[in-house]
Amino acid sequence: MTIKGIHTAGFLEQIDRNKEKNSHDMEYSFEDTMSEQIAGQETTAQDSVEMVEEDNELAGAASYQSMISARAYYAVDKVSNGAASECEVRGISYEEADYAKICTEKGAVYKAQVFLEDNQVYVEQKKDDGTVTGYLIDMDKVSTEDASAVEQIAMEAWEQEKSKETIDTETAFAQALEKFYVYAEERVKNGPPKFAIGAGAFTIDEWDKLIESVDKDIDTAKEELRDRIRKEEEEAEKEAVEALIAERKAQMEKPYAHVFGNSPVMEYNGVVFHYDADGALCLGDTSSKDDIITVYLEDGGMLKVNRDNLGDLSKAISMFSPEDINRILRAISEDAKCQEKLKEIENTEFQTVDKQ
Repeated sequence: MTIKGIHTAGFLEQIDRNKEKNSHDMEYSFEDTMSEQIAGQETTAQDSVEMVEEDNELAGAASYQSMISARAYYAVDKVSNGAASECEVRGISYEEADYAKICTEKGAVYKAQVFLEDNQVYVEQKKDDGTVTGYLIDMDKVSTEDASAVEQIAMEAWEQEKSKETIDTETAFAQALEKFYVYAEERVKNGPPKFAIGAGAFTIDEWDKLIESVDKDIDTAKEELRDRIRKEEEEAEKEAVEALIAERKAQMEKPYAHVFGNSPVMEYNGVVFHYDADGALCLGDTSSKDDIITVYLEDGGMLKVNRDNLGDLSKAISMFSPEDINRILRAISEDAKCQEKLKEIENTEFQTVDKQ
């Protein structure tokens, strides 16, 4: 049924209902009128009935005419040929909308978003009473003959967006073609473009070669700088290691230092010891390597004893640990054997010389 058909049917039904209503009201109005008539009034009962009935019919018809028109306008957006379907309201702003329209005759504001790739248009309708409804319109199904108000808005937004896209594409192509024409004409006339650099000018190729040369020089300088930094770091690391070794060596506890404590004279049972530059515990004169016996102690330290001071060593032997005493005795024994061998060799050489 069309909007016009809805309007006509509703109007006739309202007229019939008003007639029935006025039939009741007529009796009361007639009796009232007759009882309160003043002298000289010539209004008949029939005239009163006709006046009341006519006024009520006209008033009811006018009221319903206005009401049914408003309802028709409200319902027109609901009538669809299947192209429009209600969806969740997205609450788009005017900036986000591709198309907007205010329809005062329908008491509504419409905002639309166009999705060309999907052939769809989203329309958001806001009524005067504040109600907001969202519609998704399939443009493939829209009919121009019986399109609803929402579908009409969708078609307007669709046509506007399509025309805008066509205009933008054509304009962009024309501008690009114009720029290329100017560029080609300039290149043919003047050759490759040149850029002023100080007092001179370079083409793009010349500039590229210059930049390439500068880049090579920069890379060479960077490599030299890396080598120099690497050597400096290696030297600094070497110095740091050597300093650490020296520090640890200096901090290393000297052998049997706990026996002498902080006394400036290292004496035990009347025997005086001292430490040399290497931190070895010494007894007697140890300046000549040929005159000393070297003993490697249990804790990693060293004991150096002059052969002429072996008697003093026997007086202070109790100072040493059993392990070190064993090492000392073994070293003295091995040294005695070596000295004996040396004497034998010397005697043999002496006898050989005498025979000659």
